[in-house]
Amino acid sequence: MIEARSHATLTACRLAFAAVLGGLIAFAAVGADIDSASALVRQKVPASSSPSDLGLPGSWSLVFDDEFDGSSLDPTKWTPNWLGPTRGAVTDPVSTQEIACYSPSRARVTGGSLHLVAVARPCTSVSGKHYAYSSGIVQSHDQFQFTYGLMEARIWLPPNGGQVQNWPAFWADGTGAWPSTGEIDVMEGLESQLCWHFHYTGGAAGSCFAPSASGWHVYAADWEPGGITFYFDGKLVGSTTEGITSSPMYLVVDLGLSSTASPPVVAPSRLKVDYVHVWQHA
Repeated sequence: MIEARSHATLTACRLAFAAVLGGLIAFAAVGADIDSASALVRQKVPASSSPSDLGLPGSWSLVFDDEFDGSSLDPTKWTPNWLGPTRGAVTDPVSTQEIACYSPSRARVTGGSLHLVAVARPCTSVSGKHYAYSSGIVQSHDQFQFTYGLMEARIWLPPNGGQVQNWPAFWADGTGAWPSTGEIDVMEGLESQLCWHFHYTGGAAGSCFAPSASGWHVYAADWEPGGITFYFDGKLVGSTTEGITSSPMYLVVDLGLSSTASPPVVAPSRLKVDYVHVWQHA
């Protein structure tokens, strides 16, 4: 998976629907320190939708739930680096196309949301590599893995002149060798557009579904035997039946920076998460 997004089929992202107008909230300037995040309180909404709201049949159980209502990241659900040796380690990024380390200090829970912040601040990873930028990530590799189900997250992206800023992503990654065990990109900002992809040994099915989606929106994907369907604010935006795996997967949310995969690089920048849920058939 270390090279997963460096192999994304970026040309598929040229197809897009008409611009999506979201419920915008003011984007406060991000200072060099993430502590300024306390001023950005999420726009409260009712608890998550259920799979039945998407027209998905059957009975469902909520098997993973984080509303980020506490004062710190829940260590029983997330680790704030990219598969580091310890929770506090500063790690290399997911892809060789990224130019920021992932630092636990850039992932903070405050004001009812998870905040991932990218800043132009030099850092050195646990591997000894140097980066000009530092950013945030959370992943559940050691805490939560699942096979099949509906994964969803309510995420805030900053207004950016009608384009997606940097390389934000909400995704699930297979636990074995990439890409044979799959990678489900529920939401990925590429070439200033929002896209979905499923990576497998035969390639990367996917396309883009919105040239911009600033503010709060809900991104979801239903992974079932033989197929994956993708949703944006409850509306179907894509599906694939190619190469569907049954390998256990874990959740990832990150704010990547890349001058090649998703330019231009903007720092400081912020991504916020209201909740992350995984539902499975009861």
